[in-house]
Amino acid sequence: MSSEPEGQGLLATTSSRSDAALARGPAQEEEEAAAGPSCSYESRPLLRRASREHAEESRYYQGDVELTRRSAEATPPATVLPSPRRSPSSPRLPSSEVEPLVEPEPPDRAPVLATSTTDVEGPAQPQTAAPELPASPTRTSPPSPLSSSSASDSPRAGPAQAAGDTARRRRRSIWSLPCLSRDVTWLHITNSLVFFILFAVNVLVNSEAVWQSYLAVDKAYGPVLTPASWAYHIRDLMFFLWAMAIGIQQMVEHKGWKEGLLELVGHSWQILWYSDTVWLIMTVTASPMGLTLAPLFSLCALLAALGAQTRLAWGILGLHLDLQAEGHEGVSPLGYLFFVAPTSLASGWLLVLHCHATTMAVKAALGSDTAAMYAGCVALAMAAFVALLILIRFRDIIFGLAFTWSMGSIWIAGFSTNDDYRSDQLVAFFCALVIGLLTYCIAAGPTGRAA
Repeated sequence: MSSEPEGQGLLATTSSRSDAALARGPAQEEEEAAAGPSCSYESRPLLRRASREHAEESRYYQGDVELTRRSAEATPPATVLPSPRRSPSSPRLPSSEVEPLVEPEPPDRAPVLATSTTDVEGPAQPQTAAPELPASPTRTSPPSPLSSSSASDSPRAGPAQAAGDTARRRRRSIWSLPCLSRDVTWLHITNSLVFFILFAVNVLVNSEAVWQSYLAVDKAYGPVLTPASWAYHIRDLMFFLWAMAIGIQQMVEHKGWKEGLLELVGHSWQILWYSDTVWLIMTVTASPMGLTLAPLFSLCALLAALGAQTRLAWGILGLHLDLQAEGHEGVSPLGYLFFVAPTSLASGWLLVLHCHATTMAVKAALGSDTAAMYAGCVALAMAAFVALLILIRFRDIIFGLAFTWSMGSIWIAGFSTNDDYRSDQLVAFFCALVIGLLTYCIAAGPTGRAA
């Protein structure tokens, strides 16, 4: 009769001791396990199980710390997302009952193990940070051995390597550059077409395949205000520089000056080329009507050249500063050579050529050498005044050289036809002298910028 109550009491005592053992922490269980003989017989299985769990947790934590240390030595520290704050009232599971989860990664990266903690009550909250352990409150998730090895093999990007990469990007090999630019606008296409027409007409005129040459017309309606034959080689130089500019506009350029100069020029070159082509055709036909109307088209070409020269002189400094503000070197010397130089040469040459076309039109319309002489002298004086204003305003040395070249050719050409000085020779000599001296003063004097 007394055995049944004793068994029930023993069972109740054992269950209460088990609950008390579970309620105690790992440190108290370890102390009781170390005590040995002082512990009761019923609590020894619980202590052994707690010791095994604690040993497994310690081994896992030590391996985790070792992997984290190796990964930190091999690679720069990775950015760890802060774990969401836990409310003070939410219970916390023991570290031994937390299972590691595998975080989904993109296909091009190696899988990295990550752990997350969940609450006992309430909906589960996903976390990307590692569980907090007593010995390491700011512990990061351990990467896998595969990700650690791949990160250790990749070189570190230091300042020297970044500077080298930047230098390699700037000094790209010419063989890796595409031949043609992808940004082909209508301005590029129309410039190419109009220049091809101008070049083809000049080739036909010089070959005398369709019309007579321009020099033959000069001899027929000269010699008043007629440039020397060698003076026309300035046109060959202009055509060469324009051809280079047309080729450059189709090529790739990474410094920004090419598109900026093309925007400044606009359609002025096309108007100049159209007008010069029509003027040349109307002159070589040698008809009185054509020679009379030819100065209108030479005037259009002159105005287009002066307009392009003015836009370049006013806008190239602003373009240079804008390019420097964007990190470029500014307008390249190639821009001055292939865009500014041919425009200035055309302005200086066409300013004198329009005077020659005016005298030819007066002689063809009136048939009088005296009227042509007076008209030519007045035209030369007005051209010199315009050249003087342009030199003082823009300080364009190339324009001054082209104008002096053209005026000097008129003065020298007069000696081959007559031993006596003509009025147009004297005017051309003084105009060339004044503009030549002013050009030298600008070239040899202090440098300055147009306002």
